[in-house]
Amino acid sequence: MFWILLGLFFFSNLSQINAIDEFTVKQNIDYTVNQTGDTEVLHQIEIINNFSQLVPKEYSFSLYGLNPLDIQASDSSGPIAISTTVSSIDTQIKLNLPRAQAGKNQVTAFSIRYRLSGLATTKGKTWEITLPQFQSSLKSNLTVNLKVPLSFGHLSFNPKDSTIKNDSLYSLIRLEKFDSAQKNVFIFGNIQLFDFNLKYYLENQNSIASLIPISIPPDTSGQKIIFTKINPRPQYVESDNDGNWLAYFLLSPKTSIKIEVAGQAKIGSHPVPVIPPDSSLSEQLYWPVNHPEIKALAAKYTTPKSIFDFVVSTLSYNDNRLNSSTRRGALESLKTPSDSLCTDFTDLFITIARSAGIPAREIEGFAYSNNLKIKPLKPGTDLLHAWPEYYNPNTSNWVAVDPTWTKTTNGVDYFRDLDLNHLAFVIHQSKSDYPPPPGSYKANPQEKTVKVVFATSEINPDLSPPDFSVKFVPFSSGQLIIKNPNLQAISNLRVSSSPLNLNKSFSSLPPLSSQVINLSQLPFFDSLLPQNQKLNLSVSYSADHQKTIEITNPFHYLNLLVLIIISLIILSVGGIILSRNA
Repeated sequence: MFWILLGLFFFSNLSQINAIDEFTVKQNIDYTVNQTGDTEVLHQIEIINNFSQLVPKEYSFSLYGLNPLDIQASDSSGPIAISTTVSSIDTQIKLNLPRAQAGKNQVTAFSIRYRLSGLATTKGKTWEITLPQFQSSLKSNLTVNLKVPLSFGHLSFNPKDSTIKNDSLYSLIRLEKFDSAQKNVFIFGNIQLFDFNLKYYLENQNSIASLIPISIPPDTSGQKIIFTKINPRPQYVESDNDGNWLAYFLLSPKTSIKIEVAGQAKIGSHPVPVIPPDSSLSEQLYWPVNHPEIKALAAKYTTPKSIFDFVVSTLSYNDNRLNSSTRRGALESLKTPSDSLCTDFTDLFITIARSAGIPAREIEGFAYSNNLKIKPLKPGTDLLHAWPEYYNPNTSNWVAVDPTWTKTTNGVDYFRDLDLNHLAFVIHQSKSDYPPPPGSYKANPQEKTVKVVFATSEINPDLSPPDFSVKFVPFSSGQLIIKNPNLQAISNLRVSSSPLNLNKSFSSLPPLSSQVINLSQLPFFDSLLPQNQKLNLSVSYSADHQKTIEITNPFHYLNLLVLIIISLIILSVGGIILSRNA
């Protein structure tokens, strides 16, 4: 990412060249990054004469955005003199080639060394590197090598044509086919951590008490949420069919409240196999999948990649519209493609994909950027961004892509992989505009209600076991109520009991939420046995937690009472019969 470096270019020229094919140029650039992010650069050049009468005399290039330090040039015979011109926007470096080789197929070889400060930069728990673009006036074979310390972590985002291997101290990355027109971004690190603080304003304008929901950041296959504060506490939290977490608050008539939600998000990919619902193909307000113009595009662009490329090539980002919060939808974005925002890129991708039979949905959330014009953010609701996901049937999971950032970064490949700087707030699948994300619940439209920063350390609170209670329903089955008392989800919850013939599992129990299980009744006489006065539940959750819970059998005493009453009735009737026969 290192967006300060995106303007960095190499311009190369030889003063005696009249045709681009008069020389063959081979170039190799080695970037060796140290623990602090500073980089040693070795630029090796070979100029091969294609004609006997031409000899290279001069080589020059420019660096934009950074100041190269300790510049040195040399060939096999010794140092080569250089001249440097520094301006406010670039550093121009020129080399005379006094020992250039004459004759066809002769090679003039030399190298340039310099240092770049801050080529690699930390962002939270990750290191990010954007290699300088290289533009040359000559046809050349260019190979780039990147060497970074193993302490930077796992390579989680990289160009598709790169290969990687590790030695005992470094990760060694090689790009045999360096595309000088593309941004080449590398991200090292397995996870990203964000601390967030969200504020909500709710008002009940009704004349009766009302339950009003707010959306809070959910767990997904790409993130884990731990809340440190939800104040005041909601009545309950539930997960909707799209995977959103909704916290419900009870407001008295004609009252309002302010709510604060704080916590930490751990970003990292952990794909979970899912089956997409039918709603992931349906037409919605901003996704007119059945419109003839959309159907025509869907017939032409039939794969996620072709749809992504069409959206990126068709729409242009207009940051002048950032002051407008109007969402246009897919059709309007096609009418004026040069006035697009992130929601336009997202809506158009989803609409064409759904029309082509590819399940797709929208994610709204926070996306870290240190340059708002290069990686723009969604207007109107603080610092929010929108990006689409499509369903991959081969892997049975949702795949996040970002056509907006591919466009605004001039080619970084956000289709093949998404970085660790995207934090989901809400999922729009069944509806294109519900639920509203954090940042939408405001008393004052100008008020900042979303704050997200890199976390300095990971929080790992103790996970309490779920609470169990039994609700007795006379003349019916009882109910087992499971409550999550934690401010984080309980995952992979399984509850079993042999006497009750119970075996239930839940992939996730959101924080402060509950689940109800209807209990089957034991056979009448089995329920009377002393060992069935209390029943044991075997509970496992969150991978490594196991516990045995003892609950009271609600039918033991009821059936015992019924047996006593029946026995008394039988004894009474029997006594009456015996007394009459006496």
